[in-house]
Amino acid sequence: LGLLTSDLGLWTSDFGLWTLDFGLWTLDLGPSTPDSPIMRVLFLILDPHHPATRYRVTQYLEYLTAHGVVPTVEKFPEDYSGWKVLAARRPAPDLAVIQKKRLNWLVWRLLKHAGWRTIYDVDDAVMYASSRHRSPFSFIRMLKFKGMARRSDAVIAGNAYLKSLAEPLNPNVH
Repeated sequence: LGLLTSDLGLWTSDFGLWTLDFGLWTLDLGPSTPDSPIMRVLFLILDPHHPATRYRVTQYLEYLTAHGVVPTVEKFPEDYSGWKVLAARRPAPDLAVIQKKRLNWLVWRLLKHAGWRTIYDVDDAVMYASSRHRSPFSFIRMLKFKGMARRSDAVIAGNAYLKSLAEPLNPNVH
């Protein structure tokens, strides 16, 4: 993966490089290939009716499509066998945007072995327990958040606080 910049434009494959611009940031994905003339982006979501999905994914689908991106939106598989089916699908996505969910290491290993490039899109403090708990701190949730941030090719943080937590873990945080 290349680096994220603030260039304007949207999506190009000029000079043999993929560039995807979501408005606030641009992701240079490296060399395009003759067998992949378009970019396929898979958005993995919790629920199509969730406000974060509407705000951070579905409102951009028409725009992405109009600019040469083939976006697909799917709910997360419910179990490991579902992840195996998803990872084996061909053609594989050029990029998978994982929204909010904290995946375990076994699923990550499967996706990376399948050659997936990933962006972790986090806009809530997913590393903390819900407000129903006595203490907001959750060791397991924090551990999974750190793993997601480290293993992802890039992280999109929904606010400055989340960005400050992810920056020590990943060089491509925006």
